[in-house]
Amino acid sequence: MGRREWWRLAGVLTLAAVLRFVWPLADPGARLSWSNGIYTDPATVTHAARNAALFGEWIRDESRDFMFYPLHNVLTWIVFEIFGVSRLATQLLAGVLGTLTVGAAAWAVHRCVGPRGGLLAATLTGFCFWLVMFSRVPVVENVTVLLLTIASALAVSRRAPARLGTGVLVGVAFLFGKLHAIAFLPALLLFLWLRDRKVSALGLTLAGVGAASVLWSVLVFLPHRAAILDQIRGSSESYGAIPFFESVGSGVREFLEAIRNSWLFHRLPVLSLLGFTFTLATFGGRKVRRARLENGTALFAFWFAAFAVYYSVIPYQAPRYYLLAVVPLLVCAAGQVHELGTGGRVKLRPPRGRAEQTWWTLGLFTAGYAAGATVAHGLAVWSERIVPFSSPTTTALREWLRSMAHAIDRLPTLAGVGVAVLVVTALASRVLFHPAGKRLRRRIERWDRARVAKVALGAALVLNGGQLLDWMFHRTYVVEDAKESLDAILAEEAVVLGAFAPLLVQDTQRVALPQFGVVSPADVDRYGVTHLLVTEYGDPKMFRGVDAEVSARLETVHGWPFRTRLVRILRVFRIPTPDYRRTAFERAVDAIEGGRWAESLEQFREFRDSAPEIPDSYSVAARSHHKMGRADLAKESLERAIELRPNNPTDYHNLGLLLLADGDRRGALHLWLRGLALDPYDPELFRAAGQVAVALRAETR
Repeated sequence: MGRREWWRLAGVLTLAAVLRFVWPLADPGARLSWSNGIYTDPATVTHAARNAALFGEWIRDESRDFMFYPLHNVLTWIVFEIFGVSRLATQLLAGVLGTLTVGAAAWAVHRCVGPRGGLLAATLTGFCFWLVMFSRVPVVENVTVLLLTIASALAVSRRAPARLGTGVLVGVAFLFGKLHAIAFLPALLLFLWLRDRKVSALGLTLAGVGAASVLWSVLVFLPHRAAILDQIRGSSESYGAIPFFESVGSGVREFLEAIRNSWLFHRLPVLSLLGFTFTLATFGGRKVRRARLENGTALFAFWFAAFAVYYSVIPYQAPRYYLLAVVPLLVCAAGQVHELGTGGRVKLRPPRGRAEQTWWTLGLFTAGYAAGATVAHGLAVWSERIVPFSSPTTTALREWLRSMAHAIDRLPTLAGVGVAVLVVTALASRVLFHPAGKRLRRRIERWDRARVAKVALGAALVLNGGQLLDWMFHRTYVVEDAKESLDAILAEEAVVLGAFAPLLVQDTQRVALPQFGVVSPADVDRYGVTHLLVTEYGDPKMFRGVDAEVSARLETVHGWPFRTRLVRILRVFRIPTPDYRRTAFERAVDAIEGGRWAESLEQFREFRDSAPEIPDSYSVAARSHHKMGRADLAKESLERAIELRPNNPTDYHNLGLLLLADGDRRGALHLWLRGLALDPYDPELFRAAGQVAVALRAETR
């Protein structure tokens, strides 16, 4: 690699690192995942590392994830020891791992096809919106995908030490990283066998995997065998059986549903098309496969295919799981652009032989099915992005887009789209290779491959750039605000239970317990729980995951809006215990619940004298002022809350209601639009702003 290439690669890696480190405490994108895992899992999975750093004990409660993800926990513990226990420390670790993965991908492709291919791989993995966002979330997959990417770079070599190192890294990835990484092993063995056709090519690699297995058995499995097997049984019962074990029909349906739900195609349509084409050509073309086996890029096609199939047959596929598939997909996209960029003319030929025809048939059906799902997803997103109160026309358009998305996003419809794409492509192919299509074929074959590569690369980068900009202008810090509020509101001796508990106490020495199952009285009594975090919106007695006996004992403390797809609000409740002494804030809330407005304001004044000034005290006190008929004081309280925390949509909503009560509809609409800029999906803001906007429009007419 020449000096110029080195400088270019250094620049790409620097920019990739900036994207992963800038605004480290900004919340993850509201629609990054349909699950809460990007909020709950990082702190919960590393809860044992936090306990070790703070209290010198790896086991203080029922958090056993350090047994399943030991490498991530050890790395987190090291970072905690250096920088202190904090969310910032885990975010920095995620950024480092994400940047190293970009460098590893560049190294791997450079070893395969040279410096230009390595630079392309670094560019696509470095600036990919989806990968950037997940590289900013400290999930276990970041460690695992880094190990697999390095293993891929080593696997290109035919030297014995490299093969042994590849096996060790793969073994460490799925045993010490995350078990899902085991899907990489058959892809690796297939690559080595097809390339070398020697048993010895597999021996050293399997020996490396065996060495990692022995190390894991000694360090992890044997000391914690009973706990590991118990948690595996619990997970199996929770997620259910593998669909293919139930019936072939269930397995096929799950495979199609996984394609429909996969965010790889929805979020990365251009890159997915490039990577999928590269993978399909690797399996469907003998000469192409042989060439890619020789240069090593076939491994990434096998890697992507292995995880695409693996995640399609297991009963639960969280979006973060696909980190192990998106990196090889992006590398395949880089390989496709690199091959096109070598110049020359486009060459067309029909698939030959049953094997090629079968691969291309399955590939075209899958591509059509995925394209239909992507269109449905796009229509649904646009229906949410269109402001419903600007005019009756746009309101009608929004409803039409939503109905179209719902109509398309069904398995029979998508299967029909896949079949239609297959049939149309087959007919077009017959015409293209028929003597009547000779002129059209020649015109296509005059296309410059390098120009096609530039257009494809440009489209991918432009789309990703737009997605990155969209995220940058919608970042919030709700998690940090909630953490500061929780620490100020609750007494030091409070013991908090809930899936979000480890996240919200991460920067303190508070005792918190992760909880994903049903909260039972035994859980509460066993650990002396005083407070419960609940992620449902509505009556606490209706909360899922809370035992009826526990639910009956809950007393409201406070709640914060959360910008996730499943959680509109995060509430904290108190479970009365004789030894816990309520804070002034809690006593103020109790007074509000009892309708004692003046008493609540006295408690809030006491709270502000004894605790750091937080916006929550003003937000909640505004309710008491309002109930006492003090509209001006209620407005002042909400204005102060917004001044202290300008990113809480609820405060804008409540202040707008007060302005509306005074007849200031334009002022209310202005506040609600500011709230929608923070959370474009808030239903209450949508409803309130829509009604006022329609009324104002009617007046102007």
